[in-house]
Amino acid sequence: MKKLLLVLVYFIIGITAFAQEESRTVVYDVIYMKDGRQLKGEILVFEEADGDITFRDTEGRTYSITRYQYDYFVKDRVFAIEARDTVIINARKINEAEISLGLTANYIILNQRVSQNDYFLENTVDYAFLPVNFKISVGRYFNRQHFVGFTADVGLLGDLQTNFNAGLRYLFQYPGYASNIAFYLPIELQYGVLATTFNYANSDTASANGSSGYPAYTDYETTIHNVGLHVGQGVAFILPDKRSIKLELTLVKNFIVRDRILNFSRDQPINSFNQFGLRLGVLFSL
Repeated sequence: MKKLLLVLVYFIIGITAFAQEESRTVVYDVIYMKDGRQLKGEILVFEEADGDITFRDTEGRTYSITRYQYDYFVKDRVFAIEARDTVIINARKINEAEISLGLTANYIILNQRVSQNDYFLENTVDYAFLPVNFKISVGRYFNRQHFVGFTADVGLLGDLQTNFNAGLRYLFQYPGYASNIAFYLPIELQYGVLATTFNYANSDTASANGSSGYPAYTDYETTIHNVGLHVGQGVAFILPDKRSIKLELTLVKNFIVRDRILNFSRDQPINSFNQFGLRLGVLFSL
């Protein structure tokens, strides 16, 4: 968990350092007007006969200036500028739909406590899982700051036989649109199904290599249904055409709805599960 947090911190620090890089230079033609203005841009045409100028400013506007309107001009003047002054701010979605696809790396901690019944014995076991999921999100922005939609995660890699979550997704994007980096708060409410093998202590006698022991421990595939709350921090790198790459780190707390051992003819054990985790996701938003 600490390593994942350090990765996110170092990543954000690197982006901040990049945004604060050293000053650079840019070259403009400058016209000193009689009314005190200094026009920066490019002299397209200079008429030597009468001194008239056809000029294009830094915003792309082209117009003519007569000799009676300016005092003098300077060609190719060098100006020192900050990097942030020349960044082109890409447009963001305001009231539009968005589809996001990506991967999540999950760190799941699951504590199991079994209460004793006629067959199972009281037992406590801790498990840790590291599944990798494919994630999809579909929704809509409202006034640029709010995103509401649906999301689903399907297990790709890991030691879980079943790993699926689906539910609601909400993003709150922080105000401030002076760069192509956006910070946001992701919140998700998901219903999930998890299946894996758990180790149970039971009242049978275990036999191995001619000797016996008590109690016996048996692995049973168990399915867990849960409702999960995901809350964290995200950073989006805004690309042209209103696309983006998102990196988000969320804390996950799951509340168990029900659990069941598959293909088991005896009375089901009384389990008490405590499940929480951490999720690091990378998404490409269309």
